[in-house]
Amino acid sequence: MIAEKKKERVLYRISYKHSKKWRIPNELLNDKEFIVKALREVDSNRIDKLVELIDQSNTEVLLALCEVKESWRINSCSSKIMSYLSDELKNSKDFMMKAVDIREDNFYHASKELRADKEFVLHAVEKKGNFLGDASDELKNDKDVVLMAVKHRAGVNYIDNRSPFKYASKELHDDKSFVLQVLNIDGSAFSCVSRRLSDDLDVVLTAVENYPASLKDASIRLRYTKPEVAVAVLKNIEVLDYVEKDIIKDVVNLVNESRQKLAEEENKQKKEEKQDEEGSELE
Repeated sequence: MIAEKKKERVLYRISYKHSKKWRIPNELLNDKEFIVKALREVDSNRIDKLVELIDQSNTEVLLALCEVKESWRINSCSSKIMSYLSDELKNSKDFMMKAVDIREDNFYHASKELRADKEFVLHAVEKKGNFLGDASDELKNDKDVVLMAVKHRAGVNYIDNRSPFKYASKELHDDKSFVLQVLNIDGSAFSCVSRRLSDDLDVVLTAVENYPASLKDASIRLRYTKPEVAVAVLKNIEVLDYVEKDIIKDVVNLVNESRQKLAEEENKQKKEEKQDEEGSELE
Protein backbone atom coordinates (compact mmCIF):
# COMPACT_ATOMS: atom_id res chain seq x y z
CA MET A 1 0.00 0.00 0.00
CA ILE A 2 1.18 3.47 -0.85
CA ALA A 3 1.31 5.80 2.12
CA GLU A 4 -1.17 8.65 2.26
CA LYS A 5 1.63 11.20 2.33
CA LYS A 6 2.99 9.84 -0.95
CA LYS A 7 -0.48 10.15 -2.50
CA GLU A 8 -0.63 13.75 -1.35
CA ARG A 9 2.73 14.49 -2.96
CA VAL A 10 1.60 12.98 -6.25
CA LEU A 11 -1.62 15.00 -6.13
CA TYR A 12 0.33 18.17 -5.45
CA ARG A 13 2.55 17.63 -8.51
CA ILE A 14 -0.51 16.93 -10.65
CA SER A 15 -2.41 20.00 -9.47
CA TYR A 16 0.53 22.42 -9.46
CA LYS A 17 0.39 23.94 -12.95
CA HIS A 18 4.08 24.91 -12.96
CA SER A 19 5.17 21.34 -12.30
CA LYS A 20 6.56 20.19 -15.68
CA LYS A 21 7.40 16.60 -14.72
CA TRP A 22 4.94 14.37 -12.95
CA ARG A 23 3.83 10.78 -13.11
CA ILE A 24 1.39 8.47 -11.34
CA PRO A 25 2.66 5.16 -9.93
CA ASN A 26 0.99 2.12 -11.52
CA GLU A 27 -0.48 1.12 -8.17
CA LEU A 28 -2.43 4.37 -8.03
CA LEU A 29 -3.83 4.12 -11.55
CA ASN A 30 -6.21 1.42 -10.31
CA ASP A 31 -7.11 3.30 -7.16
CA LYS A 32 -10.57 4.67 -7.99
CA GLU A 33 -10.71 7.10 -5.07
CA PHE A 34 -7.28 8.52 -5.89
CA ILE A 35 -7.91 8.86 -9.65
CA VAL A 36 -11.23 10.66 -9.07
CA LYS A 37 -9.54 13.05 -6.65
CA ALA A 38 -6.70 13.60 -9.12
CA LEU A 39 -9.16 14.48 -11.86
CA ARG A 40 -10.84 17.04 -9.63
CA GLU A 41 -7.55 18.73 -8.85
CA VAL A 42 -5.61 18.40 -12.09
CA ASP A 43 -5.02 21.51 -14.19
CA SER A 44 -7.45 21.64 -17.14
CA ASN A 45 -4.58 21.44 -19.64
CA ARG A 46 -3.47 18.11 -18.18
CA ILE A 47 -6.72 16.16 -18.34
CA ASP A 48 -5.72 14.52 -21.63
CA LYS A 49 -2.48 13.19 -20.18
CA LEU A 50 -4.23 11.88 -17.08
CA VAL A 51 -6.91 10.12 -19.10
CA GLU A 52 -4.30 8.50 -21.36
CA LEU A 53 -2.63 6.92 -18.31
CA ILE A 54 -5.78 5.18 -17.06
CA ASP A 55 -5.94 1.39 -17.44
CA GLN A 56 -8.91 0.78 -19.75
CA SER A 57 -9.41 -2.71 -18.38
CA ASN A 58 -10.53 -1.12 -15.13
CA THR A 59 -14.06 -0.11 -16.16
CA GLU A 60 -14.96 0.76 -12.58
CA VAL A 61 -12.42 3.58 -12.60
CA LEU A 62 -13.50 4.80 -16.04
CA LEU A 63 -17.16 4.97 -15.04
CA ALA A 64 -16.28 6.70 -11.79
CA LEU A 65 -14.45 9.39 -13.74
CA CYS A 66 -17.46 9.88 -16.02
CA GLU A 67 -19.46 10.74 -12.90
CA VAL A 68 -17.24 13.66 -11.91
CA LYS A 69 -19.48 16.72 -12.03
CA GLU A 70 -17.65 19.92 -11.26
CA SER A 71 -18.21 23.10 -13.28
CA TRP A 72 -16.51 22.78 -16.71
CA ARG A 73 -15.56 19.14 -16.00
CA ILE A 74 -19.19 18.00 -16.26
CA ASN A 75 -18.95 17.49 -20.02
CA SER A 76 -15.24 17.90 -20.71
CA CYS A 77 -14.07 15.06 -18.50
CA SER A 78 -16.65 12.50 -19.58
CA SER A 79 -16.21 13.38 -23.24
CA LYS A 80 -12.42 13.04 -23.10
CA ILE A 81 -12.61 9.70 -21.32
CA MET A 82 -15.10 8.35 -23.86
CA SER A 83 -13.00 9.57 -26.79
CA TYR A 84 -10.02 7.59 -25.49
CA LEU A 85 -11.99 4.36 -25.12
CA SER A 86 -10.82 1.28 -26.96
CA ASP A 87 -13.03 -0.11 -29.74
CA GLU A 88 -13.71 -3.08 -27.49
CA LEU A 89 -15.25 -0.90 -24.79
CA LYS A 90 -17.20 1.19 -27.30
CA ASN A 91 -18.73 -2.09 -28.45
CA SER A 92 -19.42 -3.36 -24.92
CA LYS A 93 -23.17 -3.16 -24.35
CA ASP A 94 -22.92 -3.46 -20.56
CA PHE A 95 -20.26 -0.73 -20.26
CA MET A 96 -21.90 1.67 -22.71
CA MET A 97 -25.33 1.30 -21.09
CA LYS A 98 -23.78 2.28 -17.76
CA ALA A 99 -21.99 5.18 -19.47
CA VAL A 100 -25.28 6.42 -20.96
CA ASP A 101 -26.88 6.21 -17.52
CA ILE A 102 -24.15 8.54 -16.21
CA ARG A 103 -24.28 10.97 -19.10
CA GLU A 104 -26.84 10.65 -21.89
CA ASP A 105 -24.63 11.98 -24.67
CA ASN A 106 -22.13 9.17 -24.13
CA PHE A 107 -24.45 7.37 -26.54
CA TYR A 108 -22.65 9.11 -29.40
CA HIS A 109 -19.44 7.23 -28.54
CA ALA A 110 -21.07 3.81 -28.95
CA SER A 111 -19.94 1.63 -31.84
CA LYS A 112 -21.90 1.29 -35.07
CA GLU A 113 -22.75 -2.28 -34.06
CA LEU A 114 -24.28 -1.12 -30.76
CA ARG A 115 -26.37 1.52 -32.50
CA ALA A 116 -27.94 -1.37 -34.40
CA ASP A 117 -28.62 -3.29 -31.17
CA LYS A 118 -32.31 -2.95 -30.23
CA GLU A 119 -31.82 -3.40 -26.47
CA PHE A 120 -29.09 -0.78 -26.31
CA VAL A 121 -30.92 1.75 -28.49
CA LEU A 122 -34.17 1.28 -26.52
CA HIS A 123 -32.19 2.01 -23.37
CA ALA A 124 -30.74 5.16 -24.94
CA VAL A 125 -33.92 6.62 -26.48
CA GLU A 126 -35.65 6.12 -23.15
CA LYS A 127 -33.21 8.76 -21.90
CA LYS A 128 -33.54 11.07 -24.91
CA GLY A 129 -35.72 10.27 -27.88
CA ASN A 130 -33.64 12.20 -30.39
CA PHE A 131 -30.91 9.52 -30.19
CA LEU A 132 -33.11 7.75 -32.73
CA GLY A 133 -31.40 9.91 -35.35
CA ASP A 134 -28.12 8.04 -34.76
CA ALA A 135 -29.62 4.55 -34.62
CA SER A 136 -29.35 2.11 -37.51
CA ASP A 137 -31.79 2.34 -40.44
CA GLU A 138 -33.30 -0.97 -39.37
CA LEU A 139 -34.15 0.38 -35.91
CA LYS A 140 -35.55 3.59 -37.40
CA ASN A 141 -38.13 1.27 -38.94
CA ASP A 142 -38.77 -0.60 -35.68
CA LYS A 143 -42.11 0.42 -34.14
CA ASP A 144 -41.07 -0.40 -30.57
CA VAL A 145 -37.96 1.77 -30.81
CA VAL A 146 -39.71 4.66 -32.56
CA LEU A 147 -42.59 4.73 -30.05
CA MET A 148 -40.13 4.73 -27.15
CA ALA A 149 -38.28 7.64 -28.76
CA VAL A 150 -41.49 9.61 -29.31
CA LYS A 151 -42.45 9.12 -25.65
CA HIS A 152 -39.13 10.57 -24.53
CA ARG A 153 -38.52 13.52 -26.84
CA ALA A 154 -35.90 16.05 -25.79
CA GLY A 155 -36.97 18.82 -23.44
CA VAL A 156 -37.33 22.48 -24.31
CA ASN A 157 -33.77 23.20 -23.17
CA TYR A 158 -32.29 21.23 -26.06
CA ILE A 159 -31.39 23.04 -29.26
CA ASP A 160 -33.27 20.45 -31.29
CA ASN A 161 -36.41 19.45 -29.41
CA ARG A 162 -38.58 18.54 -32.38
CA SER A 163 -40.38 15.22 -32.38
CA PRO A 164 -38.01 12.22 -32.73
CA PHE A 165 -40.55 10.84 -35.20
CA LYS A 166 -38.79 12.87 -37.89
CA TYR A 167 -35.98 10.28 -37.76
CA ALA A 168 -38.31 7.33 -38.34
CA SER A 169 -38.35 5.57 -41.71
CA LYS A 170 -40.48 6.78 -44.63
CA GLU A 171 -42.47 3.56 -44.32
CA LEU A 172 -43.54 4.46 -40.79
CA HIS A 173 -44.28 8.05 -41.82
CA ASP A 174 -46.85 6.60 -44.23
CA ASP A 175 -48.29 3.90 -41.94
CA LYS A 176 -51.69 5.32 -40.92
CA SER A 177 -52.40 3.05 -37.94
CA PHE A 178 -48.92 3.61 -36.53
CA VAL A 179 -49.02 7.36 -37.19
CA LEU A 180 -52.28 7.59 -35.23
CA GLN A 181 -50.53 5.87 -32.30
CA VAL A 182 -47.68 8.36 -32.51
CA LEU A 183 -49.98 11.39 -32.72
CA ASN A 184 -51.85 10.32 -29.60
CA ILE A 185 -48.51 10.54 -27.80
CA ASP A 186 -47.06 13.59 -29.55
CA GLY A 187 -49.32 15.60 -31.80
CA SER A 188 -46.40 17.73 -33.04
CA ALA A 189 -45.13 14.65 -34.91
CA PHE A 190 -47.72 15.45 -37.56
CA SER A 191 -45.20 17.70 -39.30
CA CYS A 192 -43.23 14.52 -40.14
CA VAL A 193 -45.98 12.39 -41.70
CA SER A 194 -46.16 11.63 -45.40
CA ARG A 195 -47.94 13.94 -47.83
CA ARG A 196 -50.66 11.33 -48.27
CA LEU A 197 -51.46 11.28 -44.55
CA SER A 198 -51.34 15.07 -44.25
CA ASP A 199 -54.43 14.93 -46.47
CA ASP A 200 -56.14 12.26 -44.35
CA LEU A 201 -58.98 13.65 -42.23
CA ASP A 202 -58.64 11.11 -39.40
CA VAL A 203 -54.93 11.81 -39.08
CA VAL A 204 -55.37 15.59 -39.18
CA LEU A 205 -58.11 15.63 -36.56
CA THR A 206 -56.08 13.37 -34.24
CA ALA A 207 -53.07 15.65 -34.63
CA VAL A 208 -55.05 18.84 -33.98
CA GLU A 209 -56.71 17.34 -30.93
CA ASN A 210 -53.32 16.63 -29.37
CA TYR A 211 -51.38 19.59 -30.80
CA PRO A 212 -53.61 22.35 -32.26
CA ALA A 213 -50.82 24.03 -34.23
CA SER A 214 -50.55 20.87 -36.36
CA LEU A 215 -53.31 22.28 -38.52
CA LYS A 216 -50.76 24.50 -40.27
CA ASP A 217 -49.24 21.33 -41.81
CA ALA A 218 -52.52 19.88 -43.03
CA SER A 219 -53.28 19.83 -46.74
CA ILE A 220 -54.90 22.90 -48.26
CA ARG A 221 -57.83 20.73 -49.36
CA LEU A 222 -58.71 19.88 -45.76
CA ARG A 223 -58.11 23.39 -44.49
CA TYR A 224 -60.46 24.83 -47.13
CA THR A 225 -63.26 22.34 -47.54
CA LYS A 226 -63.85 20.01 -44.59
CA PRO A 227 -66.46 21.09 -41.99
CA GLU A 228 -64.91 18.59 -39.55
CA VAL A 229 -61.89 20.87 -39.45
CA ALA A 230 -64.21 23.62 -38.24
CA VAL A 231 -65.15 21.44 -35.29
CA ALA A 232 -61.46 21.08 -34.45
CA VAL A 233 -61.17 24.86 -34.59
CA LEU A 234 -64.05 25.23 -32.16
CA LYS A 235 -62.33 22.92 -29.68
CA ASN A 236 -58.98 24.62 -30.12
CA ILE A 237 -59.43 28.32 -30.79
CA GLU A 238 -55.64 28.83 -30.96
CA VAL A 239 -55.53 27.16 -34.39
CA LEU A 240 -57.50 29.96 -36.04
CA ASP A 241 -54.27 31.49 -37.31
CA TYR A 242 -53.71 28.41 -39.47
CA VAL A 243 -57.23 28.20 -40.92
CA GLU A 244 -58.21 29.81 -44.20
CA LYS A 245 -60.62 32.76 -43.88
CA ASP A 246 -63.33 31.04 -45.91
CA ILE A 247 -63.52 28.14 -43.50
CA ILE A 248 -63.82 30.51 -40.53
CA LYS A 249 -67.13 31.60 -42.07
CA ASP A 250 -68.07 27.94 -42.22
CA VAL A 251 -67.28 27.69 -38.51
CA VAL A 252 -69.75 30.47 -37.74
CA ASN A 253 -72.40 28.91 -40.00
CA LEU A 254 -71.79 25.52 -38.45
CA VAL A 255 -72.26 26.94 -34.95
CA ASN A 256 -75.49 28.69 -35.94
CA GLU A 257 -76.82 25.57 -37.65
CA SER A 258 -75.94 23.46 -34.63
CA ARG A 259 -77.68 25.84 -32.25
CA GLN A 260 -80.77 25.94 -34.46
CA LYS A 261 -80.95 22.15 -34.72
CA LEU A 262 -80.46 21.81 -30.97
CA ALA A 263 -83.25 24.30 -30.29
CA GLU A 264 -85.59 22.46 -32.72
CA GLU A 265 -84.85 19.14 -31.06
CA GLU A 266 -85.49 20.58 -27.58
CA ASN A 267 -88.83 22.09 -28.72
CA LYS A 268 -89.84 18.82 -30.35
CA GLN A 269 -88.97 16.89 -27.19
CA LYS A 270 -90.97 19.31 -25.01
CA LYS A 271 -94.03 18.98 -27.29
CA GLU A 272 -93.85 15.20 -27.14
CA GLU A 273 -93.55 15.26 -23.35
CA LYS A 274 -96.53 17.66 -23.12
CA GLN A 275 -98.63 15.43 -25.39
CA ASP A 276 -97.75 12.41 -23.27
CA GLU A 277 -98.81 14.26 -20.10
CA GLU A 278 -102.13 15.34 -21.67
CA GLY A 279 -102.77 11.80 -22.80
CA SER A 280 -102.17 10.46 -19.32
CA GLU A 281 -104.64 12.97 -17.81
CA LEU A 282 -107.41 11.93 -20.26
CA GLU A 283 -107.00 8.29 -19.26
